Amino acid sequence: MNKLKGNRKLAIVFVLLTIISMVYLFAESSEPPSSFIGKVYGLDKFAHFIAFLILGMLVSAAHVCATGSVTIPLYFKPFLILILFGVAQEGGQMTNPNRKASFGDLFADFSGIMFSRLLINRSLLVISSKSKES
Repeated sequence: MNKLKGNRKLAIVFVLLTIISMVYLFAESSEPPSSFIGKVYGLDKFAHFIAFLILGMLVSAAHVCATGSVTIPLYFKPFLILILFGVAQEGGQMTNPNRKASFGDLFADFSGIMFSRLLINRSLLVISSKSKES
């Protein structure tokens, strides 16, 4: 299997962006939800999906930059950490009287993480096949 050239400095940047994003999401989830979130049906779930899609892509980019790997495995420990982060975030919302936790939010989180894996693996497949040709 091919390997891409790793870049540790870029991997550190992606890890820092992931941590900053997680801190922001945790802080945002402790505040009352925005007024427009409740006005559009499903917008809350879509926001969870997009947030964890971005987190999954940041973690995947850090992995690719650090290791040069051309695939993200199904059992990928950073993804497990992101899932636990989603569970902790929903658990924190259970203790906040202004927020409510739901399994739908957890499912949206998990779906965003898995979709990011799919996107990254497909992108790496294309990049890997193009680098073989040249």
